[in-house]
Amino acid sequence: MRVYTLKYSWSTVGKKGAICSRKRTPFVAREKIHLESGGQVNVWQSEELDLRAEFRKHFEDGDPTADVPDFMGVGIMTDGDQTNTEIVADYADFVLLR
Repeated sequence: MRVYTLKYSWSTVGKKGAICSRKRTPFVAREKIHLESGGQVNVWQSEELDLRAEFRKHFEDGDPTADVPDFMGVGIMTDGDQTNTEIVADYADFVLLR
Protein backbone atom coordinates (compact mmCIF):
# COMPACT_ATOMS: atom_id res chain seq x y z
CA MET A 1 0.00 0.00 0.00
CA ARG A 2 1.45 3.36 -1.03
CA VAL A 3 0.20 6.68 0.36
CA TYR A 4 0.08 9.56 -2.13
CA THR A 5 0.01 13.13 -0.84
CA LEU A 6 -0.18 16.48 -2.58
CA LYS A 7 0.45 19.50 -0.36
CA TYR A 8 -0.28 22.98 -1.66
CA SER A 9 1.15 26.13 -0.13
CA TRP A 10 0.77 29.84 -0.50
CA SER A 11 4.23 31.38 -0.31
CA THR A 12 5.50 34.92 -0.17
CA VAL A 13 8.84 33.94 -1.72
CA GLY A 14 8.43 30.73 -3.75
CA LYS A 15 7.69 30.58 -7.47
CA LYS A 16 4.06 29.78 -8.35
CA GLY A 17 3.77 26.17 -9.51
CA ALA A 18 7.21 25.19 -8.21
CA ILE A 19 7.61 21.86 -6.48
CA CYS A 20 9.37 22.78 -3.25
CA SER A 21 9.74 19.26 -1.87
CA ARG A 22 9.38 15.74 -3.19
CA LYS A 23 9.62 12.35 -1.49
CA ARG A 24 9.42 8.89 -3.01
CA THR A 25 9.72 5.61 -1.09
CA PRO A 26 8.01 2.25 -1.61
CA PHE A 27 5.35 3.42 0.88
CA VAL A 28 5.10 7.20 0.31
CA ALA A 29 4.83 9.47 -2.72
CA ARG A 30 4.55 13.12 -1.71
CA GLU A 31 4.98 16.51 -3.36
CA LYS A 32 4.58 20.02 -2.00
CA ILE A 33 3.66 22.63 -4.60
CA HIS A 34 3.50 26.43 -4.37
CA LEU A 35 -0.08 27.09 -5.48
CA GLU A 36 0.28 30.86 -5.12
CA SER A 37 3.19 33.21 -4.56
CA GLY A 38 3.23 36.80 -3.38
CA GLY A 39 -0.10 38.49 -3.84
CA GLN A 40 -2.11 40.72 -1.61
CA VAL A 41 -2.72 40.03 2.04
CA ASN A 42 -6.10 40.48 3.72
CA VAL A 43 -7.84 39.63 0.43
CA TRP A 44 -10.14 36.62 0.11
CA GLN A 45 -8.89 34.12 -2.48
CA SER A 46 -10.71 31.20 -4.05
CA GLU A 47 -8.97 28.15 -5.46
CA GLU A 48 -10.27 25.35 -7.63
CA LEU A 49 -8.32 22.17 -8.37
CA ASP A 50 -9.09 19.06 -10.37
CA LEU A 51 -7.54 16.54 -7.96
CA ARG A 52 -7.60 13.66 -10.44
CA ALA A 53 -5.72 15.77 -13.00
CA GLU A 54 -3.30 16.94 -10.29
CA PHE A 55 -2.62 13.32 -9.29
CA ARG A 56 -1.89 12.38 -12.90
CA LYS A 57 0.33 15.43 -13.38
CA HIS A 58 2.47 14.77 -10.30
CA PHE A 59 2.51 10.97 -10.05
CA GLU A 60 1.74 9.63 -13.53
CA ASP A 61 3.71 12.01 -15.82
CA GLY A 62 0.47 13.62 -17.00
CA ASP A 63 -0.93 10.40 -18.52
CA PRO A 64 -4.65 11.20 -18.98
CA THR A 65 -5.55 7.49 -18.94
CA ALA A 66 -3.67 6.64 -15.72
CA ASP A 67 -5.66 5.03 -12.94
CA VAL A 68 -6.29 7.35 -9.98
CA PRO A 69 -6.75 5.92 -6.48
CA ASP A 70 -9.80 6.89 -4.43
CA PHE A 71 -9.58 10.29 -2.74
CA MET A 72 -9.23 9.84 1.03
CA GLY A 73 -9.17 13.24 2.70
CA VAL A 74 -8.25 16.90 3.03
CA GLY A 75 -5.94 18.48 5.59
CA ILE A 76 -5.80 22.22 6.22
CA MET A 77 -3.15 24.02 8.23
CA THR A 78 -1.52 27.38 8.76
CA ASP A 79 2.20 27.36 9.49
CA GLY A 80 4.94 29.94 9.90
CA ASP A 81 7.60 27.64 11.37
CA GLN A 82 10.11 27.92 8.53
CA THR A 83 9.89 31.70 8.38
CA ASN A 84 9.53 32.21 12.15
CA THR A 85 6.53 34.45 11.55
CA GLU A 86 3.09 34.76 13.07
CA ILE A 87 0.48 33.45 10.67
CA VAL A 88 -3.26 34.11 10.60
CA ALA A 89 -5.66 32.58 8.09
CA ASP A 90 -9.37 32.03 7.58
CA TYR A 91 -10.83 29.08 5.69
CA ALA A 92 -14.41 28.66 4.52
CA ASP A 93 -16.82 27.20 2.01
CA PHE A 94 -15.02 24.02 0.96
CA VAL A 95 -16.74 22.11 -1.78
CA LEU A 96 -15.51 18.68 -2.91
CA LEU A 97 -16.97 17.31 -6.12
CA ARG A 98 -16.65 13.77 -7.45
